[in-house]
Amino acid sequence: MFSNPHPQERLTLGAKSNGGKKIMTCKVIFSITSSLLFCVSVSSVQADYIADRATLDALLGGNQTLEDFESFIIPQDESFVDLKVSSLDEFTVVGRQGPGLVESGAIYNQSSGSGSLNWIDDGTFNIDTKSIVAQGPGAIEMEIVYTTAVTAMGVDLRGIIGFGYFGTAVVYDASDVFVSSTNFEIFNGGVESLFFGWEHSAGIGRVVITDLKNGDFSPFIDNHGYGVVLTGACPWDLDNSGSVGTSDLLVLFAQWGTDGPADFDESGAVGTSDLLILFANWGPCP
Repeated sequence: MFSNPHPQERLTLGAKSNGGKKIMTCKVIFSITSSLLFCVSVSSVQADYIADRATLDALLGGNQTLEDFESFIIPQDESFVDLKVSSLDEFTVVGRQGPGLVESGAIYNQSSGSGSLNWIDDGTFNIDTKSIVAQGPGAIEMEIVYTTAVTAMGVDLRGIIGFGYFGTAVVYDASDVFVSSTNFEIFNGGVESLFFGWEHSAGIGRVVITDLKNGDFSPFIDNHGYGVVLTGACPWDLDNSGSVGTSDLLVLFAQWGTDGPADFDESGAVGTSDLLILFANWGPCP
């Protein structure tokens, strides 16, 4: 775990990976309820880090598949169900439930240790939505494998209230070559939620999320979005509705100061000139 004596500043570290220099940039972000540590590492062949869900939604539009893990029915007298399987996909059947427990195109694996996947009910551990977790001796990894074309993804990490988590998330392309990684830390669990995602035009093959602290369970995952980034002749249509309007304006403001899709002039940050470009293209797409 990295410590920064000046938490309002960025801490830049150097490392070697794949024969080239990899830069790790860390930023500690504080809020009223929690503090999160982000460390993003990049290599010469890299995926682009997505820091918020608004950017992911703008990139994927109607092409996004969203798995919220709400479909599994948990008995009223139980707070979670041990699925007794180490792999979960659209064809999985547990008891009398399934297939179709999760959306197509992704497989969720407990990829370390000898445990299984657990489905957690909403309200359990002060987590306000259903989620899944890898649990069991040495079960510190949750792996997401894509079985369909994916060029952008994002997911929320949650945790048991009162438990700290820190670890890594590693991204591999469709050829199973490393393209990026992120260090994460969750301090409080419960209602605390941490989002991260990536875009990689060559395709994302899998993501491995590893907890390095608890040893017997991975972070809980929720609200997993994935799909193929939309491209076309109307880049100002940020919500892919077919026209440029108020909702696109709201997306632009959400990306203000970032290098998101609303950076039409490719200046490196969404700003006033991008706002003027959007207004100049207001209305139906050509």
